[in-house]
Amino acid sequence: MAKPDWMKVIQVVFNITDPDQLRQYRHASSKSNQSGYIKRLIDRDMDRGEAGDVRPLAVTKKLIEDDFSPDGFI
Repeated sequence: MAKPDWMKVIQVVFNITDPDQLRQYRHASSKSNQSGYIKRLIDRDMDRGEAGDVRPLAVTKKLIEDDFSPDGFI
């Protein structure tokens, strides 16, 4: 049965010889609704901001703290 034109598919490929990717594959495979799980991850990423902005939280927090100056509140 062919999928309708309004449905689109994006493949995710895991290199299971890479330990990190094998761990990701096993985790994603354990979900009963893998498609829904991946879509929720995408939503969370989009809610955080730009999809390409993957700086660790500690770095982002430090940048915000460095930009703060209490001088403007005196």
